[in-house]
Amino acid sequence: MNLNELMALAYAAHEGQTDKSGKPYILHPMRVALNVFGKAVELEVFRGIPKATFQLAVKACIGHDLIEDTAVTLDDLRDKGLEEDVVLAIEHLTKVKGETYPDFIRRCMENQIAAIAKVCDIVDNSDVSRIPPELRTPKDAARAAKYRLALLQLGVKEQELQWLLVYE
Repeated sequence: MNLNELMALAYAAHEGQTDKSGKPYILHPMRVALNVFGKAVELEVFRGIPKATFQLAVKACIGHDLIEDTAVTLDDLRDKGLEEDVVLAIEHLTKVKGETYPDFIRRCMENQIAAIAKVCDIVDNSDVSRIPPELRTPKDAARAAKYRLALLQLGVKEQELQWLLVYE
């Protein structure tokens, strides 16, 4: 399954879903995918990783919410020909019922592609500027603190957070 086919599948699967600001949900996985070469590739924790791994991470980013938020299954992705490395990364990126957030992050770290994708997901989720001010709540600040700790747990250096979490 090539990237265009995966994007079409994700678009169809997320059709009708919106984010907190009322925008089409599909924009989230697309922004997450853009963060792979826009931000993650520059992080020290991912230095030396082959470009091909980052390319697979782009696909994992596009599909990272399919299993949790749509009717698509891991077997559906396999049946459509998605690379097994990407399917396994998406499996790592899918929360397990009853799993704590720190345990979920640890599990993401077990798979290099998933770790790259999770960093990119957190970077996008940390951007509160995409939520209109009137819709923001104190939970947004608490979530940002949780995400900051998760980024550190994933191996991002404290000094990298200064530029990683800058949104233009």
